[in-house]
Amino acid sequence: MIRRRFHLGFSLTLVTVASSAVSYAAPPESTLVQDADICTVLLNPFAYDHKLLRLTGVIIRDFETFWISGPNCADGKFLWIEYGGPKPADGPKWHDGPVDPPANAPLVIEGIVTSLVADSKFRKFDSMTRSLKRGKRARATLVGWVVSAGVERDEAGNEEDVGYGPYGMYSLFVIQKVESVSRR
Repeated sequence: MIRRRFHLGFSLTLVTVASSAVSYAAPPESTLVQDADICTVLLNPFAYDHKLLRLTGVIIRDFETFWISGPNCADGKFLWIEYGGPKPADGPKWHDGPVDPPANAPLVIEGIVTSLVADSKFRKFDSMTRSLKRGKRARATLVGWVVSAGVERDEAGNEEDVGYGPYGMYSLFVIQKVESVSRR
């Protein structure tokens, strides 16, 4: 699969236009969820690329951040968070940032049609993380898709950076379901 460097908002636009040409992965409801250690995933997101994972970690959300990390991970990497389904996370605005998909259109990222269980646990997560002030954190167990960032090589041998979030710097975690959330 060839991946191009683009920001999440741009990918939403491309996917909406080209949705008929995308070969979709299995629907999220029928995909087996794999439990994973957050530090292991952060250390090597390519090993978990396009996998549906259950992760427990620390949520940081403020002016220019919305990510999940591990409280004891040594390398300090993060996974940028986006919501699956038709509801964008309303993250920070930056050039080529997330754009609203057409009404009721799910987020499709690299062939994965995402969904979101927008129940009371999700609403609590969204409300709690929106109210976090700089330096404050939440703890959550989430189910979602990992889409890795890094350097990819196309058929012609050209290398390109691939990433998401501000300036395409992060691997992505697309939330499908919130299993628990609390203040940290």
